[in-house]
Amino acid sequence: MEKRRCYGCMELTDQPVCPRCGSGAVENSPHQLRAGTVLAGRFLVGKALGQSSSGILYLGLDQTRGEPVNLLEYYPAQDGRRNGNLVEPAGEQAAARFAQGKAWFARVSQLLAGERELADVSGFRDGFEANGT
Repeated sequence: MEKRRCYGCMELTDQPVCPRCGSGAVENSPHQLRAGTVLAGRFLVGKALGQSSSGILYLGLDQTRGEPVNLLEYYPAQDGRRNGNLVEPAGEQAAARFAQGKAWFARVSQLLAGERELADVSGFRDGFEANGT
């Protein structure tokens, strides 16, 4: 049997249910990225781990390093909507708030990237823009 990536723990398995984590097929909610999506040509998206008012946290895999990672996507629950993989403002009235939140999210990434000590503590590795966020 051919091995596949378990989107519940990112291990390779040839079983329909992962022997490591017990996950079968992972189906994220429709407003979340689909498990198996690749971001920035490098990061494989797995199961959604949690969601706040400003973002969604996913289990991921850095395919370049072969290491599991956490991926945090800017997704403003009140002001955004998903159109395929693209995240866009949920109407004209939400556009300014969406843009402000996206700029703040990007600024935090830049600050973490520039502050090696803080990045080492938080485990921050990389910030990038994809799919409108």
